[in-house]
Amino acid sequence: MLFGTFNYEKTKWIWGLTKATKDITQIGLRFHEEIDVVLGQEKTGFLGLGKPKPFAEVTLHNPYNKVSKLRSYSTTQLPARKLGLGPTAAYGLGSGFVPQMFIGVGVNWNLLRF
Repeated sequence: MLFGTFNYEKTKWIWGLTKATKDITQIGLRFHEEIDVVLGQEKTGFLGLGKPKPFAEVTLHNPYNKVSKLRSYSTTQLPARKLGLGPTAAYGLGSGFVPQMFIGVGVNWNLLRF
């Protein structure tokens, strides 16, 4: 029977120490992990014009893990934006209080959301 202390290293991902005596065996295992975290919004609806669905995706690079990728979606909706910027086509009073058509870029405040 072989007794003593043994160090082992299996690539950069797993390493440890084993101690064995006639009465007890101790095993210490350590591992290294590299993680990528991506936070984003997934498009929904026709042509991706629906409300985006926020998500978090975690990628584990250790080849000894059973799970390599995990994606989680938010269960609470993001607060709706009240201010907006975009193209505007409007009809109103221009200089000299003359009714006229306006086309351009405008800032708007959303009172109602449909």
